[in-house]
Amino acid sequence: MATIFGGRWKITSGPGLGQGGQGHVFPVADLTGEHDGDFALKRLMNKARFARFRNEVLGATRAGHPNVIKLVDHSPIDAPSEADAFLVMPIAKGGDLGKPDRLSLYTHQVEATLQVAKQVASGLRAAHAKGVIHRDVKPANILFTGAGHDLWLADFGLCLLVDDANRPTEMGEVVGPRAFIAPELEGGGKQEATAAADIYSLGKVIYYMLTGGVIIPRERGHEAEYRQFFETESERLRHLGLLVDQMVCPLGRRLDSVDKILARLDDIETWDRRAKLIPTSSAGLASIEKLRRQSLETVRIRAEDADARTQERTILNNVTTSFVAWAHAELEKLAVIVDDGAGLKTSVAPIADAAPWRPRSSGQSYFAFSAGVQLSVTPPASGIAFTHQFQVRLARPGTMSITFSSGPQGSTSAPQPVRDQDLVALFCYERSVEAKTRQSPRVTGFISQRSAIGGSRQLLVDPKAGTYAGRRPGRSVIAVRVEPVMSSFLGDATQRAMFKASQWPGCIPDLDALLAEASEVFFDFITTPSRKLGA
Repeated sequence: MATIFGGRWKITSGPGLGQGGQGHVFPVADLTGEHDGDFALKRLMNKARFARFRNEVLGATRAGHPNVIKLVDHSPIDAPSEADAFLVMPIAKGGDLGKPDRLSLYTHQVEATLQVAKQVASGLRAAHAKGVIHRDVKPANILFTGAGHDLWLADFGLCLLVDDANRPTEMGEVVGPRAFIAPELEGGGKQEATAAADIYSLGKVIYYMLTGGVIIPRERGHEAEYRQFFETESERLRHLGLLVDQMVCPLGRRLDSVDKILARLDDIETWDRRAKLIPTSSAGLASIEKLRRQSLETVRIRAEDADARTQERTILNNVTTSFVAWAHAELEKLAVIVDDGAGLKTSVAPIADAAPWRPRSSGQSYFAFSAGVQLSVTPPASGIAFTHQFQVRLARPGTMSITFSSGPQGSTSAPQPVRDQDLVALFCYERSVEAKTRQSPRVTGFISQRSAIGGSRQLLVDPKAGTYAGRRPGRSVIAVRVEPVMSSFLGDATQRAMFKASQWPGCIPDLDALLAEASEVFFDFITTPSRKLGA
């Protein structure tokens, strides 16, 4: 290994200063005499990480702030070279925040923690203003100039340069430290990070300092185990807890700019002095604080509920896309067999309608339609040309009901976690005619199970209208014969498959068997002269 870098930086006889994710760090001295004393030289270990080395140089240089590490020198960043890539920076004589002796200075120390948090936030504000998102804010990257609290934010190797087309993070590679990373960066390849990602990490760093090294697990700061730390008589600590809760939280309710963080930190720092000037008693302040906590708790619950519902929609969309692909492929197989190349016409296409169904039923059922695919079969005819459609639909089942909640005004409940959604695959029939014949509207129904055909089921009807009665007065129950295709949904007589979203695609073999039986009933039905739908 070379002992002189850039023709001027000589490794001194002292021990190495450590090793990071990208390189070894050594103490060096300037042979030219331009800079006195020892400095730290980071040497790139893996040339495949040169893009990150370039990032580190550009990120720190652009930020240009007293609380961001200042590079004294560096090797060229235009392109990798055969020579060692390196950068030179001041030595952090006070170590980093991850060291136990340094961390102990901030455990339960609000004043000292505020000093550190404000400096880190100031450095981040300068970086964000220059289009630099750090993405690696963690204790090991907060370096202290000496025994006091003055610090530098270091290691911009993982930073996002917003206007840089040559972004180094590979798809699938995690950016940022797992313990402090913002949830929107998890999984790697999240290139469009915002300032909110650094705010999330800084919130975790603040909690880490105050608690002597405790790291809040992913967005669990609201739980009693972690929140109880802020339940003290110290108003400043209480306010700091509220701030951390607005930083370490889902993106939708997270504070979105470091300016807001700095303003809040200033307010907390001067709280004791300002509290003496507020026109209310200590009891009044306590009530105001309680109101603020309740408000934040309500906002948190709503945000977590919204996040859970968003995840549910994403899962449903993924299952729907896969379901449609499966159904389309299976119906295409049938179309190939049916199409004789002469008189029979076939086609496979998505089902366009999306309105909820509230069919006549043996219960109060409805279906929120998600998507579907249909096989259309048009036999040759001398008169009216009928088109028969075999439909495979995906829907969410439900019941028609109204619920009321009670409780004191302003009360909150626990957020509802992501639910494993109930889904149903329905096999349906539809008959239409060519527009030129101007015949009656389309006829629709549910395909019955082969074993149920010819049996009897009960159906709720309105005697006056002959339609589904629900819970309205005057409903009655009639017995109906199960035909191959029924206008009504008859529960266990109707061909369908109930499954959870989590069971997809494992339930496909069962669906294959049901589709085969339903298609058999469909083709039997359309080749029967009467083709009469049941009730």
